[in-house]
Order: sequence, then C-alpha cells, then structure tokens
Amino acid sequence: MNTTEFNKLRQTFTGNGVIIAVIDSGIYGNSGLSGLVKAQFEVSNGDVLKLDPTGKQVCVQPSLMHADKVIQVINKCAEHSRFYSLKIFNDELKTSVMSLITALDFAVNHLKNCRLINLSLSLQLNNECVSQLINHYIEKAAGLGKIIIASGKYKNEIHPIGKEFVILASMMRGEKVALSNEPLIKYDESASEFFVNCQKLTTLFECDYLNTSYATAFITGIVALLLESNKNLLYVELNSMLKRLCREKQGVISC
Repeated sequence: MNTTEFNKLRQTFTGNGVIIAVIDSGIYGNSGLSGLVKAQFEVSNGDVLKLDPTGKQVCVQPSLMHADKVIQVINKCAEHSRFYSLKIFNDELKTSVMSLITALDFAVNHLKNCRLINLSLSLQLNNECVSQLINHYIEKAAGLGKIIIASGKYKNEIHPIGKEFVILASMMRGEKVALSNEPLIKYDESASEFFVNCQKLTTLFECDYLNTSYATAFITGIVALLLESNKNLLYVELNSMLKRLCREKQGVISC
C-alpha cells in the first residue's frame, strides 16, 4: 500500500461507528482530544477508576503525552472513530504487570461496544505466567469479536496460538535513503508482522511519528477503516483483508 492507495481508502471510509480502547499513558487534559474520547479510566493494580475527562487527574506530564500521539495517529487514519482511554501509567510513566492485565480484562470483558484494542507499549515482561495471561485475553477477545493490535515488541510474549488472533505491527528499520524506496506498509510472512514505514508516515501526517508505537496505531487506524466497511468482520477476515491489500514479492508482501 503506497500513500496514494492509503488516501483512497481513507476517502472511502472514516472509521465511523468503530470504538477503540487505547491502553497507554492516559491523555493530557488540555490536548484537545476530549471530544474523541468517550470515557477515560485509570487502571492500577487491579482497580479501575473512571476519570473526569476535564480533570487534571487524567493526564500524565505534558512532555510524556504518549497516548495523545497514539490517538492522533489513529484519528488521522479514521477520523470518525472514537476511543476509550485506559491509563495504566502514573505521572512518572511507571506501571505494573497487574495494571496491564487488569486493563486487558476490562477492555475485553467490560467495554461491550469496543471492537479494537490498541496496545502500543510493551513492558518486556519475559514471564511465562504473564505471557499465558496475555494469550488468554487475546483468545478471549477474538471469541467476542474484538481484535487486539499490539506492538511487535510483544512478539516474544505471545505464544504461537495467541499469534493466530493478534495483529502485530512494528516500525520499518533502515537508512533514510533506503526507506524512501520502501512502501508505506509491508507484511513479513515469516515474522507474521506488519511493518510501517514511519518515515513516510511522518511526511504523510506532518508530525514526528518515528516510533513502533505509532506504527501500531497506524495499523489500528487502517483496521478501523476496514471495520466500517463491514461491522461483522472478525479477526481472520480482517487479517486476510490486510494481506490482500498487499502483493507478494520474494517472500515479503509489500502493501
């Protein structure tokens, strides 16, 4: 998929009616995103607290507005999609495994009208028990018709069975000149992972999005566009549609 093809898709669909849970740092109170966010929740060690969207307590420090950019990227793809913000980090950007698992449980089991779950940040868990819990929620989400789009940094945390029900995305690596000749997105069959050319993404959206987290958000935005085309699509169909946007070339599918 090159930039022209992406813009054609974005002109046809806007993500209307698609609601996305973003598990991240929480948005900054003055970021201008409150109109896009249906509700915000703070998740901490097993507890979930609904926040006042206008209150100071919803935000991390302005300099740490990771979730703001994640939502901005998705919104630039699918401008009529809407969000739940699940804040699992405190104001020092510290969190816990329990907070992550609680947020996944809440998004999967309690946010009934949420179809997509964006998980851009990785905690580098390296814990077999926690990996099993993550896989449990990936499979549970798929069974409920929900799709988790996760950073490729979670790749080592997800068991082979779980990988059948999650969409993984990472930032394309390489020198600037080499990246200029790469497509906007490519899919690596051997890695079962989508790679986004964040250099082109930054140019497309006129902002600095050179980060795997924003690559993940971009794929979430595209999936939101596809979901608007057919609200009944499930993980297997959506994953196949993403791949069908691509063409095969030497073992790597380039969108």
